[in-house]
Amino acid sequence: MFKRSTKSTKSTKTKKSTKETTAGAPMKRLILHVGTGKTGTTGIQEALARNEERMKAAGFHLLESNRAREGSGKHGVAWRDQHDQSWYDLVEEAESLRDEDVSVIISNEGLWNQRAEVFQAIHDLFPGFEPMAVLYVREQAEYIQTLGLQFAKGRDQGRFDYLDPDDLAEYMNRRPAMDYYDTCLRLEEGLGEGAVHARLFNRDNLVDGDIVADFFHQIGFTEDFERPNTIVNPGVSVEFARTLARYAEEPPEGMRRMELRDLAARMTLDGVGTKYFLPREYVEQIRALYRDSNANFVKEYLENAKELPEGDVWRDEGEDQTDEIEALLLKTAGDYPMLREGGWGNRRTGLRLLAEGFDIKERPRPMTGTIEGEEATMRFRTSNSVRTWLEKELRLRIDTLDDAPLDTAVSVNGTDLGEFRLPEDEVVVPLDLCQPYDQVALTLRPTSDDRAPITGLSFPDLVS
Repeated sequence: MFKRSTKSTKSTKTKKSTKETTAGAPMKRLILHVGTGKTGTTGIQEALARNEERMKAAGFHLLESNRAREGSGKHGVAWRDQHDQSWYDLVEEAESLRDEDVSVIISNEGLWNQRAEVFQAIHDLFPGFEPMAVLYVREQAEYIQTLGLQFAKGRDQGRFDYLDPDDLAEYMNRRPAMDYYDTCLRLEEGLGEGAVHARLFNRDNLVDGDIVADFFHQIGFTEDFERPNTIVNPGVSVEFARTLARYAEEPPEGMRRMELRDLAARMTLDGVGTKYFLPREYVEQIRALYRDSNANFVKEYLENAKELPEGDVWRDEGEDQTDEIEALLLKTAGDYPMLREGGWGNRRTGLRLLAEGFDIKERPRPMTGTIEGEEATMRFRTSNSVRTWLEKELRLRIDTLDDAPLDTAVSVNGTDLGEFRLPEDEVVVPLDLCQPYDQVALTLRPTSDDRAPITGLSFPDLVS
């Protein structure tokens, strides 16, 4: 049913040595993180950016030009178009580094699918640097499904039903080519023998069971480093993918699409839903296509495993739980609106936050809520991007109208945190209390007759 790529798998290894030295000293390295998708690539890129200064002090230079976005070590270069401005920027930075005693790091998911000529061209920009390509892989049948579910978070959601036989057949016929052996041959042809370091993306096979620790270990960075505190770019389950598709054009009243997407990913991390959507017969066909190639790949290139594990990565026949899981998603999003880094998010979010025990006054600037009765509760979630930057706690600042004092006892999800004088005091919330799905039910109980209206909520850790 499915056709395999017709790319040649005949080895064309060059005799270019990668072990030369200059004046008797170890050669500087050109480190290419050839990040296949859904193998912790975004987490590695986030960690590279977080630790950039520490790495620079240790002799590692994370390419500064063509960053995909602030706070990321991902590089966006038009690899096949050497007339593109991004390539000129790469050339200029490469020339500035030729006499520097540093190892250069470049990271991009798109590198794995480039021709040998592209790798050769990148290598040629850094004469005197020993090339090192680090890539992580998952068994193809698992990877293809994980990548397919990632599409549900992007712009193509709504065009594909993960349980429809016709859609499945179409998806399989346009699946990405994932011949790891061919990829390694192309890398080696462009970079030289010994340059490829392929590793299995599996917790049991990684240094410290962590992808970031494993990558830093491979490139020889031995200093202490800071890593993201949660999975940076989590996927979603089959049921959530179908729900996101249903609300791709018009989310439920009062909710945002990014809010649903973030919550769906977080709930998937916590074990809600099904990981795989292909029936067993499709999984077996994928494995038949790549079995011979994988045998060569494992024998010649894979460093941390003796095989690509073939688990039960198929959809079991049974009752579809999409409706129940969708109901849970919408209820959680309705009860716990997601806050962005700045605070309220928007007025509708603020109104939803001040819905329990507050007398709400709608004003353009500011909106206020005064506590009625003995207590009032604000319910919210922090986004996954916020959680990646926190360590063990979430610090909150609760603003009052004209900074009037409000003495109150505070609890989170039923656990008392103590008494605070707002807005002077920061409220420190241990992250292990914010469960499940990063939920925060922040309850305030005034301890005096003064009831200063609350006007805002912000995160001092994240907002300067």
